[in-house]
Amino acid sequence: MPHPSMNADQFVALRNLATRFRTAIERSIAEQATPHLPYFPDGACRLVSHLLALHLSRQGYQGIRYQHAAFPGQEAHIRHGWLVVDGATVDLTADPYGQPPVVVTSASAFHASLEAPAGEDALAAIAALPPEARSRYERFLGPIVARLGAAGAA
Repeated sequence: MPHPSMNADQFVALRNLATRFRTAIERSIAEQATPHLPYFPDGACRLVSHLLALHLSRQGYQGIRYQHAAFPGQEAHIRHGWLVVDGATVDLTADPYGQPPVVVTSASAFHASLEAPAGEDALAAIAALPPEARSRYERFLGPIVARLGAAGAA
């Protein structure tokens, strides 16, 4: 179901891009690309969300927010993160919590159940990182982007 700020074609395009990105991550790990994510999907929500935000921005998406919230009944620092793109929830790391491997939706009961939500402009947060951290992101992003063509063919 598309978010009201996007038409059905835009929503499908975002879903397809997110699905291909997740598949490319999985391929880079399976092929032991250098570097590949040392952990995924467990514990990788912020890194994966930021990598996807960078990729989406290069595809022309704007207004990408990184959203994070705490799990009910857990310590406040135990949080999960995802992106909000044109109002749609986009999450590639919710499967450890019983969600699909790729979530692209206008409404998610799982995400709504999380507590103390906070968010920030994803690209501004990435730009504010020290140069070595931004460089690390680019190194992780390279093998993923290199596998996007293969992910589309799968």
